[in-house]
Amino acid sequence: MDIAGVLSLATQHHQAGRLAQAQALYREVLKADADNADALHLLGVLASQVGEHQQALALIERAIQQSPQSPQFHASLAGVLHALGEIDQALAALTRAHQIDPSDVVVLTNRGALRQERGRLDEAVADYRRAVELNPSYADAYYNLATALKDLGKLDEAIAALRRVVEIRSDSAHEHVVLAGYLLERGDFESALQACDSALKLTPFHIRALAFKSAALTGLGRHEALRMLVDCDRLVAQRRVSPPSEFSSLGEFNAALVNHVRNHPSMIRDPIEGATRGGDHTEELLVEPKGPFTLFERIVNDAVSDYLQTLPSDPTHPYLAHRPRRWQLTVWGVVLRAQGHQIAHMHPGGWVSGVYYAKLPAVVNSRADQPAGWIEFGRPPEEFGSRAKPDVQLVRPEEGLLLLFPSYVYHRTLPYESPDERVSIAFDALPEFGG
Repeated sequence: MDIAGVLSLATQHHQAGRLAQAQALYREVLKADADNADALHLLGVLASQVGEHQQALALIERAIQQSPQSPQFHASLAGVLHALGEIDQALAALTRAHQIDPSDVVVLTNRGALRQERGRLDEAVADYRRAVELNPSYADAYYNLATALKDLGKLDEAIAALRRVVEIRSDSAHEHVVLAGYLLERGDFESALQACDSALKLTPFHIRALAFKSAALTGLGRHEALRMLVDCDRLVAQRRVSPPSEFSSLGEFNAALVNHVRNHPSMIRDPIEGATRGGDHTEELLVEPKGPFTLFERIVNDAVSDYLQTLPSDPTHPYLAHRPRRWQLTVWGVVLRAQGHQIAHMHPGGWVSGVYYAKLPAVVNSRADQPAGWIEFGRPPEEFGSRAKPDVQLVRPEEGLLLLFPSYVYHRTLPYESPDERVSIAFDALPEFGG
């Protein structure tokens, strides 16, 4: 057997994503040479790619026994150990790879990422800095350096590192958007606006860029430009839901939804992350058994379709000029308690977002000058530090009311004082463009 030729062909299949063909050829090599280090290593990498991490671990460890001075083998071992949750062992493997080849910037950057994951930020920064010294054009190291510096509270240094990333990856909208977010936190709204516009030139309908641009315009007090981008009068839609024929009343339908949410196995109590404060939320509700959410899914899909069809046509507007023909729906429930609320946020993965109100405390029916439990649109997050007065719109929730709005529009719920729960069901229509 021409082992070198078979390995070359297997690698070509592997790189092209033809994993079954690659796997078969790696195994052919191992039948002929059970200790072939390259075949053991590459078969282990393939096993890890398909989630067979224990098998991958055994294969790569065998490869290392045959070739202990291969930095790539130790680096691959680190990847498998990380997938298995063995962070300290993964760090040790990367350190061994670095000792064998101190010039490998990928190994340095990956070790920095694991150190950052462990909260060892100073060590992570040292790894990233060494990586960019070795390769001043290695954008991944600069990007990770920026995130670690930001975690250390060194925002100006983080921005400088991100600017270097933008220089290297000038054609990537993502880096411009991240830079805009950092600039917003520093209160440099003009530079943030420029970064958003750079991102939107590359991806005209980038949801996070549109959100950050609205925050920058708010900070600059450019209300006319802001209203062109975030016109709640034409972009926030209200629909009143009729009960499905399977239920005798809207109250019965809402009660079924509330019961499903309250008892859902994915319910997270007082989540640490996310926008919810003083409340609970579920994960995905469109999983079996869906119960009443089979009907709710149909209602929301119809509402999204109608919303997209009835939006005004405006080829100059970055959102109205682009609308998907297809989308995937994701739905989750939120249960707020007394003083519960959601901080200002947007939904970067969606295109159309929305909320349905299934159960509300009586206090929500308060006067407009005391909007307890209401939803507010247009206020950027507090961390952006804008002192300018935002243009906001308040909507009073009603049981049976469905709201739809662009996913880039910032929104929050106002706290309320009541022992009663406020149960809402949020959703995103995740866009599928092209095709």
